[in-house]
Amino acid sequence: MTELQDFVAQLPEPIIQIKRLGGQDGLDFTVQKGFIAEIPGKEYFIHCRAMLPLKDFKSGVGFGLWVAISKPDFDRYLRATDDDELYRQFAAVGSLANDWPGFPGTLADRVRVRTVHLSEKVYITEYLSEPKDVLMRVSLLAQPDNFETKERIRDQAMSYLIELNQFAQSHHEPNFSSTETN
Repeated sequence: MTELQDFVAQLPEPIIQIKRLGGQDGLDFTVQKGFIAEIPGKEYFIHCRAMLPLKDFKSGVGFGLWVAISKPDFDRYLRATDDDELYRQFAAVGSLANDWPGFPGTLADRVRVRTVHLSEKVYITEYLSEPKDVLMRVSLLAQPDNFETKERIRDQAMSYLIELNQFAQSHHEPNFSSTETN
């Protein structure tokens, strides 16, 4: 069986910018890696799972992306993580806080997130902005059994990450990683 890889953003882009300027965790921002992050009084982020094709939760290409949401939605999300019934109902609209790997220009695009499985992170389930990239448009609409498109998505994301990480390594600030999943 082939091991699949999720492409995972380690931090929201606004926090990366603060770190570049010398900002510190706990002082200028807070991060609970892979869960929540905030720039107190300004921006609030949740880490979400996303698949391409978008609704192919079982065999799509997996991504871990940060989404900026409103303070009321952030507070509602925090309450929901301790209450199964609230978590089951959780949904919010926000903006991508990272470029989607392989699809530059997606930073700040609007998305809808919601709970799909109680035992997992919330998923990006709708892309509300008009995709600028043709492959992104195709990826969002692809059928779950379109393996050729999934391979193109995986190849594009991997190429993007290799290039991005080479640049980031030279600047000592990698943000994306790929993790193997079964």
